[in-house]
Amino acid sequence: MKKFSTIFFVIILLSSICTINLAQSKAKVDETVKIVTNLMKKCINHNWMLYDIRLNEKPFMNYNVIFNEKASGKIDPSVLGKRDQYFKGEFGLDPRAELSKKLIDPLDNEFIRMSSEKPEPRDSMDAITKKEREIGVYYVYTYVNKKNIEGKQFTGVKIPGAAMVTMINNSFRDSCTWNSYFIAFGNWKDAAQNSKGYTYKFKHHSGSHYIDNVVVVLTGVQSRIEELLKNINWNELNKLISH
Repeated sequence: MKKFSTIFFVIILLSSICTINLAQSKAKVDETVKIVTNLMKKCINHNWMLYDIRLNEKPFMNYNVIFNEKASGKIDPSVLGKRDQYFKGEFGLDPRAELSKKLIDPLDNEFIRMSSEKPEPRDSMDAITKKEREIGVYYVYTYVNKKNIEGKQFTGVKIPGAAMVTMINNSFRDSCTWNSYFIAFGNWKDAAQNSKGYTYKFKHHSGSHYIDNVVVVLTGVQSRIEELLKNINWNELNKLISH
């Protein structure tokens, strides 16, 4: 009888631990979604709008529900403990904005003019499409538990609360040439440096609900990225780090 009582007690204890861990995971998801969506909101202004937001390239929530904090219910609570999980926001010039009318409308008009030519000058038209992306689109990635960051430390800007900022020159989509900035939060000072960048030394095992680091990657229109680097309170992301 004593043996069965002990087994029953262990089962109840394990069940309680699982319930507590699940509750903690859900709470961490809620906190993460709130902070990430607040970050996305701050990237919107009178010129720039949010086109899309995704979790690991899968649709997360559309523009109309980004302000709904209950959207975290769509996420598996275990996802944050995995490595290299990320939210991606794609932003673009609002077609109604004066900046878009100034930068994009002339290119659109030229594209329309070219499309009436016979034969169509496809190379020139493709160049216009590329130019519109280079000056009219940027991306904000927010990673949790990122294994690696690329580039060398960038000292051109100071981000309060960030362990380091790195920068690389890269060709992204449609052969657009942009800079990518990695804003790293967490214990990156102990990261192993290599020829490509830095590799993180994790404190917690993969699959737990703990977040050891947060990395924001900004890629796109240089002038807009510089505005974001200077004007957003990035330090809020440190709230997500588990200690």
